[in-house]
Amino acid sequence: MGTQRKVDKVEEAVTWYASRRSLYDALASKVEEIIKEVLDAEGIEYHSVSSRAKDLEKFRAKAAREQYANPIAEIKDMAGIRAIAYVASEARRIADLVANLFVIDPKHSADKGQILGVDRVGYRSIHYVAKLPPQRCKLPEYRRFSKLEFEIQVRTILQHAWAEIEHDRNYKFTGILPDEIQRRFAVLAGVLELADGEFDQIAASIDTYARTVATQATTGALDIPVNTTSLREYMSKRFTQAVAAGTKTVFGHGDESASQIVQELHDFGISKLSELDSLIPDDLDERVAKVAEKGANLVGLLRYVMIIHDAPRYFRTTWKGRWWVFSPSGRTLLESYGVNVEALYKKYLQPNRTTKKSPPAKKRGG
Repeated sequence: MGTQRKVDKVEEAVTWYASRRSLYDALASKVEEIIKEVLDAEGIEYHSVSSRAKDLEKFRAKAAREQYANPIAEIKDMAGIRAIAYVASEARRIADLVANLFVIDPKHSADKGQILGVDRVGYRSIHYVAKLPPQRCKLPEYRRFSKLEFEIQVRTILQHAWAEIEHDRNYKFTGILPDEIQRRFAVLAGVLELADGEFDQIAASIDTYARTVATQATTGALDIPVNTTSLREYMSKRFTQAVAAGTKTVFGHGDESASQIVQELHDFGISKLSELDSLIPDDLDERVAKVAEKGANLVGLLRYVMIIHDAPRYFRTTWKGRWWVFSPSGRTLLESYGVNVEALYKKYLQPNRTTKKSPPAKKRGG
């Protein structure tokens, strides 16, 4: 193709794309929304799902490459969606889900890791070029996207970090570098790949441990150390009625209260689930279910277990000013076990609150 003809072809493509970029932006947003909804419904954990329509100048630069004789037909990532998983096994689950959700173009889709082969390291990510399935395009809100293509990238956090530096951002590491620097860069890629694999194995080990704890909690074999994973599994089995009534027995990602309640239990002298189990009244699950309110959670419930068992000991050794208020349901629950909540306020909470700076409102008793 002659130089002038190529320039004309590029400008024609840019003009065409500029008039349709908003359509591709809307398409990318719709696909992002679909993926998030299905991932959430399937309970698949992920770091993020994002989307964009390709920047006009980036489209121009790509269209100008020699490999594109017909940029309008050959460029497939005008609408781009990126799903980032925590570990490789979750990335594979997301990739499998995406493959079932959309019509995949196998000719233009690839697992970049497989392309590298067994003796090379570098950029790893799963790329799909896809369309919306015909049945979805029959719906009025999707009809305008019929036959439009988009690209979905699925990768782990570490693969994303590598791609951002080596591939996406055109950073200083790109281009032809001295041999020694290229070698070091390749070694680093290998280290990231090893780390990705190790994270995946650790995540699998945690899942196996959680299943083991769940089984032992069901059978009563509770000689298990108290930690966030064991607590989560034990409480979900021990308080089935409370869970059904809406009490949350899980910790969120990055929830500092998870490590905090483990420390409180240790301060109270509880290091194993068997020790915790011995403190819980037989009918506590039933009573919690009756008074459960929105926002009731594992942390507050465990604090009430300690207070019911020995309130003076809890406030003397464990409380340490971490919270200042009983929820209405918490008061009802404690009082049903004969705990004098007003006396606790007068002896521990109110005097300390007047001498210490009050913590943020989120620091609650449960």
